[in-house]
Amino acid sequence: MSAPIDVPSYTGPYTELFERLPEQQQAELSEIYTKLDALPAGLSITVGNLKGGVSKTTTVMYLALMLGLKGDSVLVVDSDATNRSALLWSAASAEWPDNVVVKAWAGDDHTGKRITGRDMVERVRAVRGRYRHLLVDTGPQMREYLAAALKVTQDFIVCSSPYPLDTQQIMPSVDLAAEVESMKDGPLFVTVLMSKARKGTISLREALEDLSNDEVAYFDQPISQLETYALGAGSVPSDFREYIQVLGELVDAQEESE
Repeated sequence: MSAPIDVPSYTGPYTELFERLPEQQQAELSEIYTKLDALPAGLSITVGNLKGGVSKTTTVMYLALMLGLKGDSVLVVDSDATNRSALLWSAASAEWPDNVVVKAWAGDDHTGKRITGRDMVERVRAVRGRYRHLLVDTGPQMREYLAAALKVTQDFIVCSSPYPLDTQQIMPSVDLAAEVESMKDGPLFVTVLMSKARKGTISLREALEDLSNDEVAYFDQPISQLETYALGAGSVPSDFREYIQVLGELVDAQEESE
């Protein structure tokens, strides 16, 4: 018989949502939450790739919801002017946490006026102090909004499947980040997250080898191609699976950079 898991007492505002997670995930998240409390600043993350269909929105929402269940204030900026996937996800959930706020700040607003990349930067900076964490979801081939998002965040997660049609867009995204970093105050940390991956496959191994050869950092934890992630869209998931390890890596990296 396996030993019982020591789950710390949860004291956040979303007890019901938190306690429906598997006990192991509750324990892992509680440890991450303790580390987050010790950080002087919250997380600020852009998730992007000039290629679409690589789990960018899923990554943003899973990370945002894990932070939100802690009770921290989270701003999610949906800068995908075409799909509005993050905004639609939050609107579809009847149990969406009030402290996770999603704003669609790209494309045309409700008056028909176009929100530019510069406008998005100004809007984020105007409200940034109200939120502990910031995450920006970006759309495919939207260089203007991706560059704008990188100006107001510290971490850039480049999502990509391990397959050539997707990986060929990694370096253009990394190069754009280097261009933005040269013009902003403070560092910009770029890390590739392999999504829709199958562990132990040649495609994943070769994709990671290519990143190593190009001296591009990547997460130790890839995201598997699981139906669970697709079915989680439009909800507050009851199983965050591999994204807990991704959040843990982000927090550990921020601890080391302080």
